[in-house]
Amino acid sequence: MKLRHIISVIVAFCIMAMANAQALTVDELARYLSVTAFSTTVKLPAESFTAEIWTIKDGEPDKLLIDGMAAWNKNPEKGITVMIGADNGKYRIVIAYGGGVTKSIVSGGPNFRSTMSEEFPKTIQEGDFPLMGEPKVGGSQNAREISAFQQGFLLRIIKNGQIRESQE
Repeated sequence: MKLRHIISVIVAFCIMAMANAQALTVDELARYLSVTAFSTTVKLPAESFTAEIWTIKDGEPDKLLIDGMAAWNKNPEKGITVMIGADNGKYRIVIAYGGGVTKSIVSGGPNFRSTMSEEFPKTIQEGDFPLMGEPKVGGSQNAREISAFQQGFLLRIIKNGQIRESQE
């Protein structure tokens, strides 16, 4: 009888604790898992552009990590999401295109000593858009400027027919 009473009290306490608990948000879960996500909508016509992920080195675009295809952007109004998270001392980068295609890669370098990022614009057009990276010591602290980063990652939007500027 005493054991049944103790179990009832424990169950009642658990139910009360769960009733007062709040749901975990996606942002809270992402922070816990050390994942940073950036979502945006490209304000260009469907299939008229390509979205790519590049590295940043010494404040300049460096190497193409994830290439894209214009056909993957059939529904640009659905947006593009880029997720970056730690993966065994490196970074896993995932890009989900508006056309339904998802690509990912694990970066070759180690995790940054510190990172800097800023809220990503809700809409973009063509250009280079820093995602996150290690800031230059004594440099600009404007996370929207590629030159502010010693190393990092950027989203590049290229209109069809433009030549890719590569430093590979």
